[in-house]
Amino acid sequence: MRKGTKLLLSCLGLALASCTGPKSYGPAAYLRYVEDPGHEYRVKQEIGDKEYTIQLAPPEYLISKESEEHKDSLSGFVSRRRAELKGYMFFLVRMGHTEQSRREQGGKLQSEQQANVNSMVAYYDQQAAADISLQSGNRTLSPSTYVFENNYGLSPYNTIVVGFEVGEPLTELTLNFNDRYNNIPSIRAGFSKETLDKLPTLSL
Repeated sequence: MRKGTKLLLSCLGLALASCTGPKSYGPAAYLRYVEDPGHEYRVKQEIGDKEYTIQLAPPEYLISKESEEHKDSLSGFVSRRRAELKGYMFFLVRMGHTEQSRREQGGKLQSEQQANVNSMVAYYDQQAAADISLQSGNRTLSPSTYVFENNYGLSPYNTIVVGFEVGEPLTELTLNFNDRYNNIPSIRAGFSKETLDKLPTLSL
């Protein structure tokens, strides 16, 4: 009887662990899950008339984004990219004006942006990486990789993609950005260890 009870408790423990452990999704579902603000991997801040959306982008996020181009050899592609990106964490920082500001200023805002496009690109392309850091536990990390994606006015937002070599296991992470172009020194997004431990896995 005792053996049967122990076996039942063991099975229940495994069932509970499987319910509370990280979920597993295919590429499209993975992106939807991680981009859902309710899951705490996307942080939005409005500061004055500016809007910043910071998306946590683990290697599986980037792999999911790239997977559509490698459908014919997806398994090999995923295996290779996982090895290449192991130990790194990425963030997408989407920057623009708030919707209210765009409505109120209309064409005036677009004209101002066009007039200042050279100084804007010069800062975000060449200087902004030095103004971004990541607090990982008791370490302060500088970017290992940095790309500025200028949307040339085709959308209301430009995007920074920044990556850090964080190693494993993951600890609490806080991204810090001192945006000197817009004179906004306090852009921060924190991700707790509990939130990071719940990151889903990518399945094929």
